[in-house]
Amino acid sequence: MRIQELIRTSLIFSLPLRSAVHAGVNCTISDFTIESYDHGGAFIHGKINGTPVSWINICGVTGGQNDCSAKATDRRLALALAAKSAGKSLNAYFASISACSAFQDYMTVNGLRMNN
Repeated sequence: MRIQELIRTSLIFSLPLRSAVHAGVNCTISDFTIESYDHGGAFIHGKINGTPVSWINICGVTGGQNDCSAKATDRRLALALAAKSAGKSLNAYFASISACSAFQDYMTVNGLRMNN
């Protein structure tokens, strides 16, 4: 009996706790233009899941902060330009929101890829 109680208790405590942190979301970016600035800023303006948006930040991140001098910025910018040239949409992962409709100007993507 004691062993069964211990097993039940350990199972309860081993269940993942639901986090208050957002789960993150993948959103499709289409009909976009790309801006890049001398200071290193790189942004996309277009549609997220069909809704017009502006100022999608594609700069890299270092230590949890935007870092437009990071190598990731160059890679994301090259990927966006390649997608634009090929007429493809992008898939952006935002870790800080749980729905694409929650996007706000100047949010930074945490991952970017070209769609088929």
